[in-house]
Amino acid sequence: MKLYSIIYDDRQVAQYTPYDNTHVRTVEQKSYLFEYNAMLQLEPTFEDEEHYGIFSCRFDLKTGLRWADLQELLHFYNYEKYDLITLCRPLPMPYLYMSELHHPGFTELLTLICEKIGLAVIEPRIVIYSNQFIAKAYLYRNYINEILRPSIELLDGEFRELAFRDSKYKINKDIEKTTGLPYYTMHTFILERLLSLYIENMPIKILQLFP
Repeated sequence: MKLYSIIYDDRQVAQYTPYDNTHVRTVEQKSYLFEYNAMLQLEPTFEDEEHYGIFSCRFDLKTGLRWADLQELLHFYNYEKYDLITLCRPLPMPYLYMSELHHPGFTELLTLICEKIGLAVIEPRIVIYSNQFIAKAYLYRNYINEILRPSIELLDGEFRELAFRDSKYKINKDIEKTTGLPYYTMHTFILERLLSLYIENMPIKILQLFP
């Protein structure tokens, strides 16, 4: 298993293998894609028999899981036999409905993207957010190449005007230092919902650590 922590500035501490993203600071570098830049860069290095997780440097704070805790749980459940391990706690309301409440315009843009890439827009049975998942290389690779890459192309192209709207996400006051933009765009909030839709009817083995 290979797990990565993405570092956005020199003060952040990596819990797992660090992926240095500190040099990405401008729109021209696609700074607004955050973790997805790391995914696109790491995908060619994936080894077929491995499992991969590519996490925010705040993964332990978001999940309450330190590496020792996660390692113990994964081995207890024999993670090797699963295609996908989700690390997301249940949400208080339906995922896509809540997304529209927090990010006005989300549903319109998600529907446009999904129509283009062939996904059904339904409330998913398996909720995955904040890229809190671990996947076998084949599944992660397919997700990146079949879903993420074409979706990013659409968000940066045909649907650019909608994608670059303010998502109304206000957690980071220093966002402009990190991205060169005064707000979070819609990109990451669209992209992080796509995995749940992608796997909806797949015959794969899934372990939900927080069912």
